Amino acid sequence: MDDLWVFNFKTLGWTEVKFEQDAVKPCARRFHSSCMIGNEIFVIAGCYGKYRCLKDVYSMDITGLIETGKTKDLCWVERNISNSSMLTRWGHSSVVYNDKIYVFAGRFSNDLNDLLIIDPQSNSLKTIKVSGNTNDQPKARRRHCAGFVGSCMIAFGGFNGEYFNDLFYINVFELSNKMDNSNILE
Repeated sequence: MDDLWVFNFKTLGWTEVKFEQDAVKPCARRFHSSCMIGNEIFVIAGCYGKYRCLKDVYSMDITGLIETGKTKDLCWVERNISNSSMLTRWGHSSVVYNDKIYVFAGRFSNDLNDLLIIDPQSNSLKTIKVSGNTNDQPKARRRHCAGFVGSCMIAFGGFNGEYFNDLFYINVFELSNKMDNSNILE
C-alpha cells in the first residue's frame, strides 16, 4: 500500500493523509524501513510485487504536523542518493546516529550482512567494510531489528533460512575514529 496515516494522541484516532494524484510519493511497498532525524521521517528501499527490490529513499518534514496537528502541507521528497544501487534490498534495518542513517543487512538476490551509511545532508551513501574475524560478525540476514545504545548499533535476530536468536553490536563511534579510505567504499 502507498497510503500514509497519522495517529492523534489527543483524539486517539487515525487520519489518512491525502495527496494530490500527481504528487511525489513512495510507491506501494513492503519490507522497507523507516527512521527519523529531527522532524524528518525517512522511508528506505523495500520491495514490491514478487520481491522486486527498491533502492530509493523518500523523506518528509513533519514540523508543520507537530506544530499545528494539520496534515494538509505534508509532502514527500524523493532523495537522489549517490551510489543508491548499493541500497537495493528489502528486510533490512535502518537506525540513526549523529544525523546519519545506518542500514544493516536485508536481502537482494541473497541475504546480506553489509553496513551502509546514508548522509541525508549530502545525499551520499557509503559502504563500511568491517574488519576482523568473520566468525565474530553476524551471518547474512533479513527481518531482524536494530537500534542504538549510545554509540553501539545493536542487531537482534533475523532469518536467512534459519531463525536467529543472536545479538551483535558494533561501536560506530570507534569505527568512525578508525576509518580510513580502506574501510569506506564509495
